[in-house]
Amino acid sequence: MAFAVSAVVGFVQWQWVLPYCWMYIAVHNLVPHWLALHGVKGAPLYAVLFVQDTLINVFLCLPAALVLRRLSPHKPLAYLAIAVSTGFLWDYRLLFADPLPSGVGYGMFIYGALLTLVMLPGASALIGLSDRRRATSP
Repeated sequence: MAFAVSAVVGFVQWQWVLPYCWMYIAVHNLVPHWLALHGVKGAPLYAVLFVQDTLINVFLCLPAALVLRRLSPHKPLAYLAIAVSTGFLWDYRLLFADPLPSGVGYGMFIYGALLTLVMLPGASALIGLSDRRRATSP
């Protein structure tokens, strides 16, 4: 039962929660505009935006990570792996089924794939650190 819940949590997180938040953030985020106004472009721009996107997405994944950590304290990595793989496979299902046309590289998908694989484990690690600190504090 907990494996099914973790799959549903991963699916809901990647198909409803994150896209809704991403649309809102894309409209109201001032950091890319501010960086462009100050002449930041190329690799430094992408590096700053990657760090910003990673931090925002880890923050957005905290509720899902909390649910996964509370399912069972004995197997948090198993439930985390199921949720991440469910979201990853659903997001990239068309890429696996229908290859890209010639001349289009897979490089543009690496950023999204890396972010997909990092954000929920990062949020779970933050919750784990918080739980460990709470358990050891007097």
